Amino acid sequence: MPIGAAELEGSLRAVCGHVGGAEISHRRKLNRAPAFGQAGRAVMVAVMLALVILALAGCSAPGPFHPTGSMTSPRDSQTATTLDDGRVLIVGGWFKVNVALASAEIYDPKTGTFQATGSMATPRADHTATLLLDGRVLIAGGTMTDTIAVASAEIYDPKSGKFSATGAMTVPRVRQTATLLRDGQ
Repeated sequence: MPIGAAELEGSLRAVCGHVGGAEISHRRKLNRAPAFGQAGRAVMVAVMLALVILALAGCSAPGPFHPTGSMTSPRDSQTATTLDDGRVLIVGGWFKVNVALASAEIYDPKTGTFQATGSMATPRADHTATLLLDGRVLIAGGTMTDTIAVASAEIYDPKSGKFSATGAMTVPRVRQTATLLRDGQ
């Protein structure tokens, strides 16, 4: 290999819980590009760090991907929240540039199918979805367009399949994080 060349190879396979899985593979040959080589090494460090995090989270390996059904609507920057019964609630996201979705769908890993469920009052992407202690899901913030962030929040009830308005945040937020506290707040 020439000076400054490197070959980086790594893979990560994990299946977590009863619902999801991930597989990442990376192989890159670098020739006389020290700056690019550093970036390549950073990718490998990130992949290996992800493997450690997944192992600490109790994930098992290996686990192949399997084909499943198709979503009811294409979306980007949506949220996906595992419900108490193992189904996955997929909410909002971008349908196309500057067009956020209000729709939601449920993925059932037992059947491998997606099914439409209730729609939010406010279309949004880049929002948060937090599973609450009672099994409902809090949807907060996000953006309706590239220039309109929202402060509103809604709650999804998996028993009824409907969204309802709830209190708003004091300021609009986009790509924020939300963490459920131990006391349920």
